[in-house]
Amino acid sequence: MKTKKHYIVSGLMFIAFVILGASEAFAQGPPPPPTGVPLDGGMTILGGIAAGYGIKKIREAKNKKNQEL
Repeated sequence: MKTKKHYIVSGLMFIAFVILGASEAFAQGPPPPPTGVPLDGGMTILGGIAAGYGIKKIREAKNKKNQEL
């Protein structure tokens, strides 16, 4: 049968572990701020598609102008 002393010791040990764990968690510094937006392959592909669409429109405009003359 557990005595009152056993519950007190268990409670104090629990509180000690919680306090020590919290101090370890707060000992870490804040994370560094983000350093900008990474531009991956998606932005490159999107830029290539936009450039290709622009070239297509320019060629269509030139062909339409040449057919009218």
